Amino acid sequence: MFAVLAALVAGCLSAVPSVVRFSIRDDASRVKAFSFQPCDPTNKGTFDVTSLTLGPDPLVFPGPLNIGFSVNVVSAVDAPLNTVVTLKKRVGSVWIKIPCIGNIGSCTYGDLCENLSTISECPGPFVDNGVPCKCPFKKGTYKLPSTSFDVDSALFPSGDYFGQANMTINGGFVGCYNLTATFG
Repeated sequence: MFAVLAALVAGCLSAVPSVVRFSIRDDASRVKAFSFQPCDPTNKGTFDVTSLTLGPDPLVFPGPLNIGFSVNVVSAVDAPLNTVVTLKKRVGSVWIKIPCIGNIGSCTYGDLCENLSTISECPGPFVDNGVPCKCPFKKGTYKLPSTSFDVDSALFPSGDYFGQANMTINGGFVGCYNLTATFG
């Protein structure tokens, strides 16, 4: 998940369950609920995400996205880091899978390390906090305090969303995390 978070933040310039409530504003996409947890709390992986925060209050797109995290890398991770990302939106009582378009959506990355290698320069906050944004990820704890990044995208349509990132190396489990959010 650390690699997915690094790719998301670097590309825009992803376990303690929590709920974040945002105030109502007409021009904002507001998060009514947010949770983040391992796919299987009993199955410890190489990446142990101990916290994930996002804001501001309320989220407004385009605009700033504040993200912070703490990740413990139990053992070094290098290529090939196979990552399967699934994104779904609830339509009525049915979950609809969001297709992969331009490496955004429900995508399979045969080697996320290869994708990360195209980053020409790590964002300043990553560098300042010693958080790598390219493989290999050495054993250790990496923390990014709440940091603001500008996101140039349209508003999220209202509704319930589900995301999952499942990472493996040569078939071996690295980590799997679920994220749910409700936008109103």
